[in-house]
Amino acid sequence: MEPTHGTATPRSPRHALILPNPEVGDDAPAMVEYAVAAEESGWDGVFMWDVLVWPAAPDALGRAGDPEHFRPETYAAQIDPVITLAGIATRTERITLGTWIVPAARRQPWQLARDLATLDRLSRGRVVLGVGLGRRAEYDLFGEEWDPRRVGRRYDETLELLSRFWSGERVTFHGEFFDVDDVALLPTPAQRPRIPILVAAFWPNRRPVRRAGRWDGLMPVVDPDPDGPDLAALMTYYRQVAEEPGEVFLYVDAPALTDARVASYGELGVTWLASDLITGRRSSRENLAAIRRGPPPW
Repeated sequence: MEPTHGTATPRSPRHALILPNPEVGDDAPAMVEYAVAAEESGWDGVFMWDVLVWPAAPDALGRAGDPEHFRPETYAAQIDPVITLAGIATRTERITLGTWIVPAARRQPWQLARDLATLDRLSRGRVVLGVGLGRRAEYDLFGEEWDPRRVGRRYDETLELLSRFWSGERVTFHGEFFDVDDVALLPTPAQRPRIPILVAAFWPNRRPVRRAGRWDGLMPVVDPDPDGPDLAALMTYYRQVAEEPGEVFLYVDAPALTDARVASYGELGVTWLASDLITGRRSSRENLAAIRRGPPPW
């Protein structure tokens, strides 16, 4: 499917506040308050992690020299992003609600489609879905085989089914991992033709960048220096593989942002600058004060 949410000309990037689940533990209401403060303070979006277990085993587990098993002494609480974003949707009116990122292959596509369509209707069309492959621990700790190529094929089937379910039409699909027989999944999202899908990519891995070129945008993990070679190379390659480049959501070092750097990102085609200000080392009041400073540069 061709991208449908592209940007034809450079524009000033929007500012997203990352809401990192491990930093709030089990305090889901704190996330809602942080998002409300972000909307009131001029942020354009809030984006939540989707992590099952933390800390997680390294993806290299089982290779030569690595321990056979990894288990932390204590697992950290991880609240669900879709449910928490639903709470945020009821307390906000303008701000974009997104994920950074959903490991799409570990979720059932019909349930994810229904959950996100409901969230999009609840928020009146403010949802952005950031997706990725996920981490090894989110599969093998729950009895599923960790084979990145196999997971990648399941991931692609999941994205295809999301798009088809969100059309509102009857879906018949027979793939390697999923079988759907003449099903219409309603309601559709408020956004048409669908909720935008942004694909995560660790540069210089090119395969996920090509995947992003087939959808609505890119969430790169790359050195964010706008004057450095990595980001420029990534953006050049993305423009080559995407008929119409879409959104580019970049995690940046907020204290290092200046007006000149923001302008440079816009010229490169970056459309979202994501800042991570919340930390469990500070009180909720201190985190709220940091959010209420508004988007950088300060």
